[in-house]
Amino acid sequence: MKKLFSGSLRRKLAFTVGLSLVLAIGTFTVTQLSPHVFARQMECNTNSVMNCGFSSKSDFIAQIKNGDSRGHKDLAGLYAAFGFTSSDYDRFVSSAKPALFYKDGRVVVDGKTVATEAFSYGRWQSTHTGPDMKTVSGGGTTIYGNYTTQTFVGYSYMTGYVLFDSTGTPEFMVVDSCGNPITAKVVKSSAVCDALSYTVVSGKLNTYDFTSKGSTSGLASITKYVYDFGDGSSTVTKSSGSSTVNHKYTKEGTFTAKVTVYASAPGSTTITSSTTGCQKDITVKLPYYLCGQLGGEILDQKTYSYRFTATIEYGNGAQFISADFDFGDGETKTGVKSTDGATVSTEHSYVKAGNYSASAVLRFTVDGETVTAPTCLAVVTPTKPPVPQCKPGIPVGDIRCTPCKYDASIPADDRRCEAPVTELPNTGAGNVIAISTIALVGGFLGYRHILFRKHKRAYNAADSGASPLPLADALNDEKPLAGTPVEPEPVRSSFRKRRQF
Repeated sequence: MKKLFSGSLRRKLAFTVGLSLVLAIGTFTVTQLSPHVFARQMECNTNSVMNCGFSSKSDFIAQIKNGDSRGHKDLAGLYAAFGFTSSDYDRFVSSAKPALFYKDGRVVVDGKTVATEAFSYGRWQSTHTGPDMKTVSGGGTTIYGNYTTQTFVGYSYMTGYVLFDSTGTPEFMVVDSCGNPITAKVVKSSAVCDALSYTVVSGKLNTYDFTSKGSTSGLASITKYVYDFGDGSSTVTKSSGSSTVNHKYTKEGTFTAKVTVYASAPGSTTITSSTTGCQKDITVKLPYYLCGQLGGEILDQKTYSYRFTATIEYGNGAQFISADFDFGDGETKTGVKSTDGATVSTEHSYVKAGNYSASAVLRFTVDGETVTAPTCLAVVTPTKPPVPQCKPGIPVGDIRCTPCKYDASIPADDRRCEAPVTELPNTGAGNVIAISTIALVGGFLGYRHILFRKHKRAYNAADSGASPLPLADALNDEKPLAGTPVEPEPVRSSFRKRRQF
């Protein structure tokens, strides 16, 4: 074996094998550290913004905070100049997506081109020199950029990461082998709900069919339509806006129905559309139905006949069918129809007087179902027919209508109703004597009274000097009229005591 190779050749062979082994081990190590296979070996040169690049998303953030292997402390400032700040670090670690940056300027994520006309930036000006060169400064350092068609010398593509914003549009891009940032003409993605429409379902109360229309731009793709009817009910999800969604409102009021369109975008981003163009206000009025009032009209008081009338109140889809009456005396009448749509009436006669509680139950149809309104009630009190009266409070036929004028306790046509006799009846000698005595005594007393009044007037006149006759003896108190024409006659003796004046 020693003769097969010269010393110089052996040394060259050993060096070649050793170098190959080192490169193989280095490549294996780098590949194991990276979340995806690197297209090229790490760029460990002074053109790299981050020396030798980074092995993972978390390693990228760690080097920004602490500096890379070459001790660059300008990383945070440089990346901030591209819009990537400390507020984005955690989001980069959790959601940045692997990407391929092609020499022709395409940026591809998950097989979709998310940007074109890519620019790559580095620390060497010479590599980026040309009419399209741009400069960016940050962290006290200026770096240079140009189209990848010029800067990717010897590479058809390089690998790295893209961080997307909430709309699925690329926000920050970086090559992993060198940490060089990438800018490009990004593809903006969006989802929009364009229209919401609804129609009333015939024959179904407060029920509507909804449809909607959505659209996208860029790389977004609609995944679902979510309907919210605004009445607190559960949302409904459809994969297509043209799919009909049926909903019935069971509450009264004005509700805002709306649709939200959801779409997927590169980077596993979910885009949510605004509902501004997909809102409809729907005013809902619930049906009402009730018995407003039940009344009883007297038709014939003699036969206790009544007409019962119930008022009907209904609307917003309710329709009246008929009424059932209960008259409170064990009699009923069902299925009574209305002639005017506002009232329903029936007639009934009671057998006898009394107090009765009449009622009416009204039936309606609502949304194809039969319903009843709360019962109406009325109290009925039939009384005996009135009796003709000859006088207030005295019915015809009462003896008080034609009383005997001589005796009110008997009617005028009674044979006992006769005028009283004007002559005294012959009642016998005793009665005659008694009557005569009474007449005599009465006459005597009357005469004495007249005589007293006459003497009294004469006395008063003589005492006052007004008497035309002179007194015989004016000083005689006992017989002042003695000897005059008005002298009183002597009083005869009597068993009665003399009357004093």
